[in-house]
Amino acid sequence: MTFKVVQSYSDIQQNGYYLVHSDWDDWFRYETTYLFYIKKDNQITNIGSIKIGQFSMKEGQRIPDVPEAFDTLTDDFFSVVTDESFYYEINRVESEKREYILTALKDVAFNEQLYLKATETDVFKISLTRDVLPKTIINKYRRLANGNTELSTYDFSFKMTESCTLDFKVNPDKFPASNIHAIIGRNGVGKSYLLTEMVESAIKKDGRFSFNTEFNDNFFSNIISVNFSSFENKKLFEENDDASKGYLYYHLSNRTTARESNKYKLYREEDGVTREFIPKGWDAVFIESVSSALQKKPKLWQDCIRILYSDPIFEQIGIDRLVEIFQRERDARKFYREAYKIFRGLSSGHKIVILTITKLVEMVSEKTLVILDEPELHLHPPLLSSFIRSLSQLLIKANGVAILATHSPIILQEVQKECVYKLSREISTDFMQVIRPSNETFAEDIGSLTFDVFELETLESGFYTLINQIVKRNLSFEESLQHFDGKMGTLGYKLLLSEISKRVKGEDADA
Repeated sequence: MTFKVVQSYSDIQQNGYYLVHSDWDDWFRYETTYLFYIKKDNQITNIGSIKIGQFSMKEGQRIPDVPEAFDTLTDDFFSVVTDESFYYEINRVESEKREYILTALKDVAFNEQLYLKATETDVFKISLTRDVLPKTIINKYRRLANGNTELSTYDFSFKMTESCTLDFKVNPDKFPASNIHAIIGRNGVGKSYLLTEMVESAIKKDGRFSFNTEFNDNFFSNIISVNFSSFENKKLFEENDDASKGYLYYHLSNRTTARESNKYKLYREEDGVTREFIPKGWDAVFIESVSSALQKKPKLWQDCIRILYSDPIFEQIGIDRLVEIFQRERDARKFYREAYKIFRGLSSGHKIVILTITKLVEMVSEKTLVILDEPELHLHPPLLSSFIRSLSQLLIKANGVAILATHSPIILQEVQKECVYKLSREISTDFMQVIRPSNETFAEDIGSLTFDVFELETLESGFYTLINQIVKRNLSFEESLQHFDGKMGTLGYKLLLSEISKRVKGEDADA
């Protein structure tokens, strides 16, 4: 089967293998990225992107001399796929030709000797492994390239204090999934501080994280922290997108800016005059991130976005149409403009959701640790639930793990109790402890979660205090109800009845 290099998606005509060169720029030095398409039975599938290097590249040469048509690249070439989903798509669409395709494209994960030789070149160090850790290539990619698509179970611990350790386990075969873990507790108990400590430990590799399974290099490949609070005061660590350091770290927040915003110049009409402008802030971050995500993992991004369609705003916009626009549009600026237009029209809550999912799709891979501090901020309950489902789907497919701090029973509904820790602290002694909820949290009703999981907080706040005030008056149940003029919901009714019953039983016991 012949591989053809074409200018754009619209040039794909007959069944076959096609490479479309991308102008994605690595450090202003190389343009090595190609989108790989397979047309089979008259259906076109975007497999993902691959970066191609060349041993004989000359000083100042930005693009490898890939021939317009070839059955196999010569030994002068080598390549690295940009995401593991590339292998899953090949196995799904063209499994019987997997070895031929990877051999023809000179995939270094499929050829150990080629990998060792390629690591000596500048283009490999600067461009091909810009976003991919070498250990990912020789471990995960090599396993996938050889047809082993089984996801790994792993578990790890974090030493919070000398006397308190938190255990986390990720089992890809478990249903419901175990990729999301929640930390709950009162305000001021130290949830955000704990998350910051986790990020710092993962970056510095100080030994507080310990792995108990096959991952013997005891640190995460990617670390991503997310916090959109207006009052964020967490310690900020220096971001790292240099894979040669052994890890990638990214922090997504209100302060986030695009790395190369000048690349996304757009035009708009003002008073009949066309003016150039550069998107700023989140607008630029989204354009940058969605462009990268659709190069590396178009199907994964689309799958995660469609889970959000339970929200009518996302469904009406049809935001996943960006996939088709990205594939078909020759002019990158037209895609940037459409992405800007869609994102610009969203509310702040919808922006946070779509930006977070897009950034995570772009960056998450196996062994990625995602830290989220109170993701429920700015989100109404149905959107929050959809976000957690989308996040879970993403982490399942990538085999990553998220640890989040939350006050939301909506989130706890989506997580099993064995993936929930309740954090408490004795103020006088500063003693910290963690326990699991006593009752199952997954698919539990909001009222039960609010009372059982957040019992101390709820009994001392809101309408609970009003009910307790009436209970203390030693009135009968009927007399107590009269004080509320019959205006009480089911939860309040049950609580009032329960508390009066407890009081009466106590009085009988004393007698």
